Amino acid sequence: MAKRLDDGRTIMALYDDLCAYFENHPIQGKKLVDIRANTLDYMGLGNFCEFPEEGWTEWRSSIHTDTQVCLIFEDGSTLEVEIPGEAPIILGYNTADIESYPPYDGTCYQLSTLFQYALGHTIVDVVFHKTQGKMLFPVWNNIDMSAEDDGIKELAFVLENGTKLVAKGVLDYYAFSHVDENEEELKVPISQLVSDLCDETIAHYGLSTN
Repeated sequence: MAKRLDDGRTIMALYDDLCAYFENHPIQGKKLVDIRANTLDYMGLGNFCEFPEEGWTEWRSSIHTDTQVCLIFEDGSTLEVEIPGEAPIILGYNTADIESYPPYDGTCYQLSTLFQYALGHTIVDVVFHKTQGKMLFPVWNNIDMSAEDDGIKELAFVLENGTKLVAKGVLDYYAFSHVDENEEELKVPISQLVSDLCDETIAHYGLSTN
């Protein structure tokens, strides 16, 4: 069954527990105004700085991370999302201490820039499914959920414009992406991501400001 962590978040692997969580903490009808990460670790995980290509002008709206991503809504409520790879799902409704989240200091682009096309839109549904696949890492911080594994490795937050924010466990990290109706990742101008960076970061990665 779902277990409450010391920080107020809840870890779960059962379909019924996830259903109950979103029934008790409904986010449908809430307008998304910001997205933050609890650790600025995604500059080195599957981003454009690792794979620069001459002539590229856009980059996909997707990160790989090992920490919680926080959805911030217009009414001031929050939802922290974390999937520690192919492992149980951890959610926290109004558990985020946003003041403790690392400030953007130019060493990393802002998620509000990367996921800009999701902001201002309302969540209309949360989708997750049982699968036949089992977790590779059912034990998280000594919490063993192998007996409760419904094979749920992905959460999708459906927006009123038909796009989705998708959190998906992959090996020992998870991907957080903004996709269209065809499951294709949306793209944003690389120049806008670069504009979030300080001069030292731009020089370190050999990026162009043009």
